Amino acid sequence: MGYIVRRTWIVGMMSVVLGWVAVAAAMGHGQATDERVVVRVEMGEYYFQVEGHERNEPIVLLAGQPYEIVFANVGMMEHEVLIGRDVVVEEGIPDGYEVNLLDAIEVDVVGEGWEVGTSGFVEVELEAGETVVLHFTLPDEAIGTWEIGCFIPGHYQAGMLAPFVVE
Repeated sequence: MGYIVRRTWIVGMMSVVLGWVAVAAAMGHGQATDERVVVRVEMGEYYFQVEGHERNEPIVLLAGQPYEIVFANVGMMEHEVLIGRDVVVEEGIPDGYEVNLLDAIEVDVVGEGWEVGTSGFVEVELEAGETVVLHFTLPDEAIGTWEIGCFIPGHYQAGMLAPFVVE
């Protein structure tokens, strides 16, 4: 009888440990996998919202994890996505970021409405109802707090921005 109880306890503990390892890996506290994590970000009138979260709540991604980010404009007007640091202000109006997070990162894009700058990916511009998908993996050098914002005149000022954190 003691053998069965001990074996059951060991099997149960192994299940708990394996479960925690899977959770830790999914949260970025383990080794990254080759499988892309899908994150859907909806854009509406003056907000970004990850499915299941509050509007303009921080978007948190893990360095080393392959991602599929789906940007969907569910609003009634055009919106854009830029991810960076240090807002550029021209003539008193916010007009993008000094440093773009995805500028030097390989980004595969599925869909229309994106722009590549001189050194890499810059932004996504989506009309109402449009969707674009980005595939990328953030390097360790990207760890830190960034910002996601829409710089169509008046949108950033109306609150269409959110923290974008890379852990």
